[in-house]
Amino acid sequence: IKIWKSNPPYSDTPIKVLTGHRWDVTSLLYIKERDIMISGAFDVTLRLWNMSTYQCDKVIEVKCCNTNSLYQIDKDRVIVGGFYSFSIVNIDKCIIEKRIKDESIEYVDCFLKLRDNKTILCGCDNGIFCFYDMNTKQYKITNDNHHKAINDLLLIDDNTFLSCSLDNTIKVWKY
Repeated sequence: IKIWKSNPPYSDTPIKVLTGHRWDVTSLLYIKERDIMISGAFDVTLRLWNMSTYQCDKVIEVKCCNTNSLYQIDKDRVIVGGFYSFSIVNIDKCIIEKRIKDESIEYVDCFLKLRDNKTILCGCDNGIFCFYDMNTKQYKITNDNHHKAINDLLLIDDNTFLSCSLDNTIKVWKY
């Protein structure tokens, strides 16, 4: 992981290089209120980096998934997507609180917390959505949303979100 200066004048040299993962680093998440960065890699670990010291403070094994994507749920929890699965990880306790494994979801590429603050929407590599209810800890898969991978999700208002896909479409959804 390379840390770069974000203000001019720009440099070809990173400020800092963070090492520790044994395989490809696939996702990053910065939590500003805690000044930590979380990195996920194919070595099935999350690393929590103190951004003041650039030191790795915690390593969390998430053997359930290869950390294809990361999303902050609240100050203590993140959701981690991977192959056929996603997991809710408590970063303070360093535990997986809930794991969903379902072969119909393939890779989970992106997440979005809906305005009701209890539902996480997952966009999957095979073009489907998976809605996860954080209160009931249940999930629902909807089919035929896109024909190819859903790359990103964007919340527009209290009941509208967008999805974009490798099928060359952007779709508007009401929920």
